[in-house]
Amino acid sequence: TPGAEVKVGYLGGSITAQNGWRVQTLAHFKKAYPQATFAEINAAIGGTGSDLGVFRVRQDVLSKGPDLLFVEFAVNDGGADAQRIIRCMEGIVRQIRKANPHTDICLIYTINEGMLKDLQAGKPPRFGSVMETIANAYGIPSIDLGVEIAKREQAKTLIFKAKGWQNGNLVFSEDGTHPIEAGHAIYRDTVVRSMFQMMPHDQAKAHALPQPLEPRCWENATTAP
Repeated sequence: TPGAEVKVGYLGGSITAQNGWRVQTLAHFKKAYPQATFAEINAAIGGTGSDLGVFRVRQDVLSKGPDLLFVEFAVNDGGADAQRIIRCMEGIVRQIRKANPHTDICLIYTINEGMLKDLQAGKPPRFGSVMETIANAYGIPSIDLGVEIAKREQAKTLIFKAKGWQNGNLVFSEDGTHPIEAGHAIYRDTVVRSMFQMMPHDQAKAHALPQPLEPRCWENATTAP
């Protein structure tokens, strides 16, 4: 709708908190859809996973009325127990659906050095496998940003971890987790390309809320003084 305000939320850890793919994707939306007004809901906190996100999503995101919400906890949840991930992430999804069935969710999977070889061998990291179970149950799209990085590293057109440019090759990260500017640009381009492929062919509609996969998921989690 011309002139409408679109609120885009970003819930995640330090990779999302960086001045990187979050800022760059929002800038793309503003440029691609000049007839709309975009507002950002920045709910990224470094060093935190879905086990804190499930408690703060209501206060930090849903209270601001997002139309679209990106959720990124792949790296910080990488070592968590699978059952705990399900309870936390499904709790986040169900809180969003209950607050506003029209809010669109997109799951974002980032990458760190420990995930690289699995992706190159065609094995998704454990977090991704757990999350895809939830994504499929709730009809939520996901974007695995690590796939493009792993392909480029394997083709030797990208160095995963180094300081600055190396022999003319793009470097993704200096610490093996947080992208530098060039790495975030790849993340941005992957999100933009994927979002274009996800463009709906019909009108926006309310999303259904099925029975929970985990009856004890943390869908009533909240913060308190």
